[in-house]
Amino acid sequence: MLSIIITAAAITISGVTSIRGRVLDQDDQPIVGAVVCINSATPKENANTNPSQSSPDCGTIAVTDQHGQFQFADVSDESILSITAGATNYRGMINRSVDPTATDDLEFQLTKLDTSDNGRLVTGRLVSPEGVPVAGAAITINRNAQMITLPQPTTGAVTPSTVSDLEGGFALHIPGPMSSVTVKIEASGYAPSLSPALHVGRTNPPIQINAGTSLTGRLVANGEPVAGLMLEVVQQNRSLGNLITPRKTRTAEDGTFRIDLLPPMAEFTLCSPLGQSTGTALPVTLVTTPRAGMLADLGDVAVGPSHRLTVKLISFGGQPIPTGARCYLKQKHASSPDYQSFSSSNGYTLTFQGVASEVVELGIAVDGYEVIHTDPFCQIDVNRRLNLKVLDDRTLTIAIKKSQ
Repeated sequence: MLSIIITAAAITISGVTSIRGRVLDQDDQPIVGAVVCINSATPKENANTNPSQSSPDCGTIAVTDQHGQFQFADVSDESILSITAGATNYRGMINRSVDPTATDDLEFQLTKLDTSDNGRLVTGRLVSPEGVPVAGAAITINRNAQMITLPQPTTGAVTPSTVSDLEGGFALHIPGPMSSVTVKIEASGYAPSLSPALHVGRTNPPIQINAGTSLTGRLVANGEPVAGLMLEVVQQNRSLGNLITPRKTRTAEDGTFRIDLLPPMAEFTLCSPLGQSTGTALPVTLVTTPRAGMLADLGDVAVGPSHRLTVKLISFGGQPIPTGARCYLKQKHASSPDYQSFSSSNGYTLTFQGVASEVVELGIAVDGYEVIHTDPFCQIDVNRRLNLKVLDDRTLTIAIKKSQ
């Protein structure tokens, strides 16, 4: 196995930094023509948000010279950067976080592909709508779309991910029995996308990827900006193999927010996730992204007060509540629910914060028990989920009994 080592140094000059380094194999020989790309940036003062690709540094590509050396000039020192390094016929490392002001050396290990067996190679080429090669894109085998689990041979021959080269080309090693794969593509300045089926051992047609779209706006409460509220956008077309990871951001001091590189003409929900204690909350709101390359300004988006929902669990007939009892609260059409556990130490009482004025879904998981009554009354659907409209701080008491 060959390893590529990137050794980088940072030179800081009043707010900007020059990052330079070398790309080497494990024999300390330079790799000529390796692609090094800044994919995303996360502001240091807002480190809890998802990486953004709106920074001017994102999409910057450096190519190693005959000595394996590269340099990024005038990079902002106010963000944590995600840097990808790759070379033709090498396996790429993706999403390595780098502090431009750090002096520690970086080390990326890449595995050289065995190109002798073309029957196990999948090759492709990325182009823009204008036919221009797209370099520095992260290419990942889409395992979900295959409806199988890829085997992991002891030889380490499978290549789950790589990076496109200057011509937009890439190559992946896959298990022998597979005749085709699809790949997920993430490139700075473009919307995340899924390729058509790529056939093993053949010349596949170029894959066109489109520019992403952006959403921006300003959160206000009673006409005043809302700062520091976490927001999340969640894709609504969640078919298998076509999932875009939910994106999060936090509003700035003036209440503004921006989320980049979303698929064009697609429906998303925008909301404030549960568990926040800012005193305000945004209910689940449906938004549609604009055409490729466009920015949609939502203008002033009004938020309301957030609420506390207290859930108390009681057992019918005084039967003991078993250990491991859990409760979840979920915003409809949002992402992951907020889970909490009941116990005797908390009196079998839980409190969820940051609940917006909307209908939420609540579930109780107690092995061998079922819900028989709630106060106040809640509708229970066929999947035994409770639906509750929250308009203020309130307490919900749930009675359970052993299942028949």
